[in-house]
Amino acid sequence: MNLRMNMTGLTVLFSLLLLAPAAALADSAEAQANKLNTQWNAAFNQGDAAAVAGFYAEDAVLSPGNGKALKGRTEIQGLFQSFIDNGVHSHSIEIIEAHQSGDVLYQVAEWQAQGENADGEAISFGGVLSNTFRRNADGNWQSHLHVWNAGE
Repeated sequence: MNLRMNMTGLTVLFSLLLLAPAAALADSAEAQANKLNTQWNAAFNQGDAAAVAGFYAEDAVLSPGNGKALKGRTEIQGLFQSFIDNGVHSHSIEIIEAHQSGDVLYQVAEWQAQGENADGEAISFGGVLSNTFRRNADGNWQSHLHVWNAGE
């Protein structure tokens, strides 16, 4: 019976050791995504559309939830500049899920921002986003595919 209890204990310990790296990877993915989101939000909230565009790969695709896709940094920068010019501010991102597989990191998150309506009244809006990042040869993460929607 003593050997049986020891084997059960070893089995439990071995199982926990196998699960620990998976949990650590999930934490690592969320930590990395949070870091990228914090940097992105800071650039946007400072009104720096060029810096925001710099978080995207040169050949990135972005869909702002209007049924269209933008391709490349120039179009992406133009979109974010239009948001900034129209008073969108206080952008934030809250991760729902983040996962990493090698040099690919992806997240699903909720986003929120502040602005004004046509009457100049303060409004809050947001939705859900999905963003896929790839680590480049320099070790930097860049967004390759970013899609969001807007809810009420």
